[in-house]
Amino acid sequence: MTIRTREWPVPDVPDAGRMESWLRSPDVVRPDGAVTSWSNPAHPGYPYPEAAGLWLSWACRPGGPRPDALADAVAARLCADCPRVPGGAGRDGIAYLFDSAVALAGLLAYRDAGGRVDVIPAVSGLHAFVAERIRRREASVPAAAGRWSVEFSPHLFKVAKAILAFDRASGTRLADDLLPGLSAAWPGAWPRRIYVHAHCYAVEGLLLMRAAGRGDGLPDPDAEVARLARWQRADGAMPSHAAGDEPAGEARCDATAQAVRLWCRADLDRFAAPIRRALSFLASCQSGPGGIAWAPDDGEAADVNAWTTLFAVQAV
Repeated sequence: MTIRTREWPVPDVPDAGRMESWLRSPDVVRPDGAVTSWSNPAHPGYPYPEAAGLWLSWACRPGGPRPDALADAVAARLCADCPRVPGGAGRDGIAYLFDSAVALAGLLAYRDAGGRVDVIPAVSGLHAFVAERIRRREASVPAAAGRWSVEFSPHLFKVAKAILAFDRASGTRLADDLLPGLSAAWPGAWPRRIYVHAHCYAVEGLLLMRAAGRGDGLPDPDAEVARLARWQRADGAMPSHAAGDEPAGEARCDATAQAVRLWCRADLDRFAAPIRRALSFLASCQSGPGGIAWAPDDGEAADVNAWTTLFAVQAV
């Protein structure tokens, strides 16, 4: 498959049609509307509200088709799942600020696209949860420790997408109150070892906030996008971690697809070479059914990952 963007070709890319078919298959969306984390008979995935939010944002993207019965089922299940944890979206009895914002953005995309399920009660509850957590600077309820996802850290800049979308849908200006609170998530000094997947979320949020005219006093997203290119491995993949300007970890497909989206948004021509290398790497990681593994295939035990494939189809 060859695609052409502007004036330059990309000879090796993941097959978008196969990715889309897999994302709509029972491997990903269960009959009850639950979106699973990954597909792997030897290592079954779990229903994942964050993945459902990402799935709805993709399936109900502007200019896309009107939500169908499958999108209705995903939206209905996501609305039902959110109250099962303390006020927001999450899993294992923990509600996360990040997951709740991703679910909120997905439900708003579904509503804007003309979905038939009434999502307003869930939208209102999720926004209230997100707002309260930002004001309290809490990434999860109950508080947890030990993982990047429970820290009030830079990945939370992506929450800006849901806040801005809520204001557009409701006619409010709550972003004026909430977005400054996210600045507390940005560290004064970088840790010696950065988790690249989470950092890509942070850079996405910086780009969104700048585009909305709310980037004053925040780090320069262009500098962070350029730093991602310096982290790219020789095989085209993004590493799991980075230290300074050096990659410091194994290849990760989710971060690679995220980086492509960011390079395209920032400057398609400047980052043409990293984009080509990354798409070629992702093409090498596409499974037979069409999904993209979380990491390069290590045999039949590899997890074919829902969020990685969602990022990859958007990258293509």
